[in-house]
Amino acid sequence: MPGKHQEYLAYLETKSVRNLVLRNAALREPYDMAVLALKKLRDEHLKIACLYVVSKSRSISLPGGCPVNGMMRRLEGEKVSGNIEPVRGTGGNELSVLLKAGRDATNRALLKKLM
Repeated sequence: MPGKHQEYLAYLETKSVRNLVLRNAALREPYDMAVLALKKLRDEHLKIACLYVVSKSRSISLPGGCPVNGMMRRLEGEKVSGNIEPVRGTGGNELSVLLKAGRDATNRALLKKLM
């Protein structure tokens, strides 16, 4: 990463939008509205991921030449044996747990607890 980019990211780490908002009452409502919009986006992302990634990973058979065929065979074998492991996301984390944690952290960022 170029040096100027690193310097900019280091600078941003020292700033907090939340602290700025806490010092300026006029920004509190727009801040909470933005956080709620992000939470709604994360709720929808979680639904879509569960619908299309988690459930489909356990139900779709792929053609033999597909690069992920081995993974699908493993999942089908787990389904037959009853030893079903959770679908993993980035870094090997369980996908639904990872997405729920992000959504819950976003909800905790609200200043006014509406939910």
